[in-house]
Amino acid sequence: MSMIRMELTGQETVDRAQKLLAGVPNGIDRAVKSAMNRTVSHIRANSVKAIRERYAISAGNIRANQNITVRYTHSNGVQAMIHFRGQKIPLWRYDGASPKGPARNEELVRARVRGQWKTVHPGIAARGHQLKSTGPKRFGTAFVAAMKSGHTGIFRRTGGATSTGGDELKEIMGSSVPQMIGNEEVLQKISKEAAEKFEERLEHEVLRILNGRGGKDVTRTVLLEHLRDLTEEATEGVLLPVKRQKGDGESLLPRPAKIYLMGLPEAGAAVKKAPYILHQIVTGKDTQKPGDFQPEAQ
Repeated sequence: MSMIRMELTGQETVDRAQKLLAGVPNGIDRAVKSAMNRTVSHIRANSVKAIRERYAISAGNIRANQNITVRYTHSNGVQAMIHFRGQKIPLWRYDGASPKGPARNEELVRARVRGQWKTVHPGIAARGHQLKSTGPKRFGTAFVAAMKSGHTGIFRRTGGATSTGGDELKEIMGSSVPQMIGNEEVLQKISKEAAEKFEERLEHEVLRILNGRGGKDVTRTVLLEHLRDLTEEATEGVLLPVKRQKGDGESLLPRPAKIYLMGLPEAGAAVKKAPYILHQIVTGKDTQKPGDFQPEAQ
């Protein structure tokens, strides 16, 4: 098993989401849970992709041996403990393994079989590798065999005997999914993409709850008011230059941007009211034809 601890987002992001959802019962918990579920789905898919960039193995063989569980907290940012479980994967399942099934050489050799010397056809030497940066390695004493259970793999004789008197075989295994995930190159890629996906999904879930599909008590007006409050708080100390307008006396001192909702207070104020920030809710039906916007003449 491999356990990865990820910081998916900082406390500042959680605080912003919590303020927006202040009027929604269990709003932040619902948003974080939904965002986390989507992030875990993303991790499942992208861990396969990240592994395959380094290891020569099919997506199907990774998924068949991958088990992911997640625990998380959001008391100080969002911390996720992601557990990857899985057994070692037979080397024969990696790309480039050969032969593709049990095969034997046509020449005859003397070999000890079940304690007795016999003339047999030796198995063809197996080949296999794990990393895309390497080529298949030849295992001189190993061969591909199929067990009675139907399992096929690359085996070598240990020199011992089974309880029934047969030759004892040991299968050559490759890495498990947790071991491959634990590779620093793979881990960094997964962690970075998981954090990006979580922040994206958290923002989406907050808006989903606020627009009424996840919380009937919250209207678009409330959403805009929350956005205005957050924007004023975030830009309070950001002083921007104010352009002198016709009729102004002395140059005006820099000031924070004013926040407007849905529209400016008067027509032709696009230049006069600057600097400002305008929050609007638009729909797929909102359009603006070329030339519609005419800034005030200076």
